[in-house]
Amino acid sequence: GQKIDINITGDVLSEENFGIYAASGLFSAGGGNVSITIDGDVTTLDDAHDAVHARSFDGSGDPGNITVNIKGGTIRGTEDSVEIQDGLANRLINSGTIVSDFATDRTAVRGGTGNETVDNYFDIVGNVDLGGGINRFNNWEESFFASGEVVNLGSDDNILWNRGTLS
Repeated sequence: GQKIDINITGDVLSEENFGIYAASGLFSAGGGNVSITIDGDVTTLDDAHDAVHARSFDGSGDPGNITVNIKGGTIRGTEDSVEIQDGLANRLINSGTIVSDFATDRTAVRGGTGNETVDNYFDIVGNVDLGGGINRFNNWEESFFASGEVVNLGSDDNILWNRGTLS
């Protein structure tokens, strides 16, 4: 499949669309790996778009892996702040701030049908819905997870591991 690598240093402000959208395999055979690295703020201002949306799709069931690495800055979407859609073995590494819009009950982090691992090293504020798959949310030392009303890790066997502050 088609491999996608995006590296952004600096801020992204979108008034009418996604802040960052990367999708592999939508119009070709097989989804490839998708990697997004961000060091800066990503903000959407309209009423229904993700700040960061990463997808690897393959209709035959063989998508690639997705990695989203937030090195710093604030990620704020008007729909989901970070959405990882489809993919196989997916990972969100957060060393910045991911925050949802509480006024509209949006989601800070949304997963999909793949297996998601979230490694939080700084701040995540808001709802988390990791969807199906084998999922794990790691809140590491000196990190802060202020959950919204929804924390859905998928099945009962999935793990929320906390070494930081959870509220």
